Amino acid sequence: MNRDNVFLSTFRVVMSLISFVNVILNLWVIAFGLSAVEVVETDNGEVEYVRVNRDLVNALNYFEIFFLLEIVLQFFTSFKDSEHFENVYTMRLIAREYILNGNFIFHVIAFLPWPIIIDISENEQSEELVRNLLLFKLLRIMRLL
Repeated sequence: MNRDNVFLSTFRVVMSLISFVNVILNLWVIAFGLSAVEVVETDNGEVEYVRVNRDLVNALNYFEIFFLLEIVLQFFTSFKDSEHFENVYTMRLIAREYILNGNFIFHVIAFLPWPIIIDISENEQSEELVRNLLLFKLLRIMRLL
């Protein structure tokens, strides 16, 4: 697929908008977390428990589908050879360029759904770990600069 394709240009614009919203949501999660403390009163007194905001987790996961699609499309998008200044359309060379010289590692780390991989309802340390790992998703802000 030619890198100057109309579909890819439109997809890049859409991904920029999605990245903007995704970065804002991830900043929210990093700052305030994914869980909310609810207090339930019983006959014995107050019982406090933590509830994970599943709507926010689901919204973040839906965004990840688009980022997975972006990773897949990168394997089909031509690139300009730095040596000969020609477009390269060979799948093997495109994959090699993307994995070795591209942003593949950053895309994969940012794509991983950390709130699903690490169960944050167990304790505060796991939620703090997820919040720290979400910092990798902020690498997507580079697309907006």
